[in-house]
Amino acid sequence: MLRVDAHQSPQFLATLELIVGQVEVVALEVGDIAFTSASGQGVGVEHKTVAGLVNDATSGRLYDQLLRLRESYEVPILLAVGDYAEAREWSPLGLRNLFLRINLEGIITQRANTLKGGCQRIKELYDYLTSERHTNWFQARYYHKGKPELLGLTWIRGIGEEHATALLEHFGLVGAVANASAEELKRVKGIGTVRANTIVQSFRKG
Repeated sequence: MLRVDAHQSPQFLATLELIVGQVEVVALEVGDIAFTSASGQGVGVEHKTVAGLVNDATSGRLYDQLLRLRESYEVPILLAVGDYAEAREWSPLGLRNLFLRINLEGIITQRANTLKGGCQRIKELYDYLTSERHTNWFQARYYHKGKPELLGLTWIRGIGEEHATALLEHFGLVGAVANASAEELKRVKGIGTVRANTIVQSFRKG
């Protein structure tokens, strides 16, 4: 079962329960959402709005939070919810560099445009990592190879290791893939019209 920090807003809790089902509201010392994968790994999610992410990065609070997240969970994930336009003080390049730095620190980044979309992303991650088959596959092929960021793409239907690697080599980080158009995605080897549209729809839904 998902464990959710008691400090989350009532709107977030209600939306998450509507999409995921029953959750356990607890006082988490680190992170906003936590659960255990099928293989027994601790998964921790730090949930932030894009505006909150930028504010915390500017103040330096973000890096302390992410350090604790990485130390506390074997699979640390940052979920940013909202439009990049909310980060008025930062350029798109600055945001891309921020996500790249986070990825390089071994933290998986995820993004959604809306609260509902963010809760749906949490459900997808939960379903993915609590599946015995997918968790073992993920550990063997990605996390133990030092590529946790690939999980930010391989949850998408039809996107395997080769596609995810090619996308990250081309765009640099998951956040940039999430913001790319179908035409931009099709410039990557192995990404045709169907896969490009699937990626766009997966990141835009909600």
